[in-house]
Amino acid sequence: MSNWPLGIISSAGGGASGFALWTWGLNTSGELGHGGTTTVSSPVQVGTDEDWVNAQCGMFFTLAIRNNGTLWGFGKNNVGQLGDNSTTVRSSPVQIGTDEDWLDAVLSPNQYNCSAIKADGTLWTWGSGSFGRNGLGNTSTVCVPTQVGSETGWADCGGTDQAAAFIKQNGTLWTTGRGTGGALANGDASVNFSTPVQVGSLTDWKLLHGKFRGMYCVKTDGTLWTWGEDDDGANGDGGSDVTRSSPIQIGSDTDWKEPFHCGGNTGGCLKTNGELWGWGHGRGGGWAHNDENVSGLANSTVPKVYENVLGGGGDDDWQGEHRIRSGIGGGDGHQGTVKSTDELYMWGTQDNGQLGVGNTTRLNSPVQVAGSWYRVATGVEHTVALKR
Repeated sequence: MSNWPLGIISSAGGGASGFALWTWGLNTSGELGHGGTTTVSSPVQVGTDEDWVNAQCGMFFTLAIRNNGTLWGFGKNNVGQLGDNSTTVRSSPVQIGTDEDWLDAVLSPNQYNCSAIKADGTLWTWGSGSFGRNGLGNTSTVCVPTQVGSETGWADCGGTDQAAAFIKQNGTLWTTGRGTGGALANGDASVNFSTPVQVGSLTDWKLLHGKFRGMYCVKTDGTLWTWGEDDDGANGDGGSDVTRSSPIQIGSDTDWKEPFHCGGNTGGCLKTNGELWGWGHGRGGGWAHNDENVSGLANSTVPKVYENVLGGGGDDDWQGEHRIRSGIGGGDGHQGTVKSTDELYMWGTQDNGQLGVGNTTRLNSPVQVAGSWYRVATGVEHTVALKR
């Protein structure tokens, strides 16, 4: 395995010097940030600045952070998900407030709301508050980032379609929002929370990523856990459409590194040896295991190693540390990752050119997108990436 990157998880304003921001795919709401609504099937740079350090996809919108710690957004904004104190669609980047202390590695735009953590460890949310998903003690929509409680010490955040989960620096796990499908991991799918409530008493939660009505989490011991709805084997625990309202371990391996979501009912995780593993719905080649047939892509209820991009075996040089991210709104069967060689590979469905290879042909195995890349994220049918 090639060397792992250092300094990717860094405080606002003090991390990487910055990169160019490129986007492609569906653009009906201005989510590509090009100043219009034209869909493109090849990467196009957003402006000319090269000071971006993170970019993440929501459902038809995008959030990004510059190296000075400022937060920016563009795209759909019907419930204030851009956080710019309006509900106006933005087709070019607009700054969200004036703060310069957003933590560049922890940013989670979801379907209709967002969560993020500042350099001082405070937790902030905005957008639709339905079912209490913002954790602010109510169900109101807020159009500007609003602090959740007064505590510091938050470390990670992620969202489902109607709920959210957070990890503190002390390793405790917290959830808020709608419990349908077991999304709150509290053992009762019938309750909702409007403020974060701790899940159990364990203090070994490390990293999480949202999926549709559920989560994937890695613990400090390298084990992988999940909860929520299990359509098409999305939980990866070997069950068959079995909803889990409490955390359950996926297999018995202890070398998991970073979970991610490929959209819909497809999940995956990076291992410490650099291998990518996937499970769930094989729609559109969403988890890149090239043994599917043309008429009906194979599903798997347990993790399987990703196909080597050159054929056979599993590659062991995929990047981690938040370089693999997908928006909870989708990646409607498409996904991308950056390898340790700074090569970007994309695969899956692409009705609107979201794979960035100049066409709309579905790809069941990873295909390289030309250039030297740092980070990638996928939305419903659009993709954003930072380029060196």
